[in-house]
Amino acid sequence: MIADWAGAQWVLNRAESLRRLALLGAVMVLSACVSKPTHLVDNYDFFAQGKLGIKAPQQQFSGNFSWRQTGVEVELQLWGPLGQGRTVLQGNPDYLVLRRGEEVVAQGVPEQVMEQHLGWSLPLSVVGAWLTGEPYTGFPVAQTCLATFCQLGWEIATSGAVAEGSPIPRRIKAEREGYRVTLVTRRYTEKSTF
Repeated sequence: MIADWAGAQWVLNRAESLRRLALLGAVMVLSACVSKPTHLVDNYDFFAQGKLGIKAPQQQFSGNFSWRQTGVEVELQLWGPLGQGRTVLQGNPDYLVLRRGEEVVAQGVPEQVMEQHLGWSLPLSVVGAWLTGEPYTGFPVAQTCLATFCQLGWEIATSGAVAEGSPIPRRIKAEREGYRVTLVTRRYTEKSTF
């Protein structure tokens, strides 16, 4: 009887150890999904170039882009085939100037300027971080897996790499209600200059 009790106790202890090990493993797997490292976009200094596609409720855009960022200052250039319709957005999270050629078309709050004059808007304060495949650290992040995160109501998915061994994603898809944005980065270099 004592041997039966000792055997049962051993089985219970073993089961408890396995349960704790399984719980620890589950915690480690889940923490890998929510602890993706993030960078502070305010410290970025880079240039990226590629293709951009936007589907918005009022407008669609498909063309080329160049993104130059130093700290929080951004210059986003957009153009269609053969350089047609070149539009330059230059500013920071609080203030944006929209130019076509040498003409200043609009200036003011970034999202309002873009929505009124382009028919769509992007959260310029965080897209620089998204271009590196990381969420911006200044806003809350919800992660669904290693290559996807949600920020400011956008679901961001990254894939590929600009170059072999590079952490910079080649393709970024950003979606929210009514919007679908695809950025395909063909060139990315550190240390941009305005």
